[in-house]
Amino acid sequence: MKLLAIDPGSEYSGYVIIDYNRKIIDCGKVDNYTMLEIVSQTHENTTCVMEKIACYGQAVGAYVFDTCTWSGRLLQRWYDVHQTEVHMILRREVKMCLCDKIVGINDAVIRRCLLDIYGEKGTKKAPGNTYGVSADAFAALGVAETFLQRREKSHVEQ
Repeated sequence: MKLLAIDPGSEYSGYVIIDYNRKIIDCGKVDNYTMLEIVSQTHENTTCVMEKIACYGQAVGAYVFDTCTWSGRLLQRWYDVHQTEVHMILRREVKMCLCDKIVGINDAVIRRCLLDIYGEKGTKKAPGNTYGVSADAFAALGVAETFLQRREKSHVEQ
């Protein structure tokens, strides 16, 4: 079983593909047309999870609306190819899951929490599990980890 996690953007999207044992298989930041191809070519036995856009009461511009458009295109492509739903996770859910609070949590804090879970990047000669993960791929990894922790919690409660 694998998990494709996406942090959608207006022109580029970050993604990670991990297994359920938290081994990172692939990651990157690619233009959205390439992301459509990744979504289409992802193998069976893969679950898709994506960061969900939310309104926090502030004015937004074209960037956010373009991101919403691409998020919808990626959702539809996934469904058309795989006939399964995409799990959507809000950014504030990632903050609560990884850091137990929302206020004062920024990308650097989330990145540190993810490195604590997945391990340090390492070096080119001795790469760690997160070697190659950067910027928007870390945001996607946060979405993936939130999904996995939710899944594990629901299995424990049953």
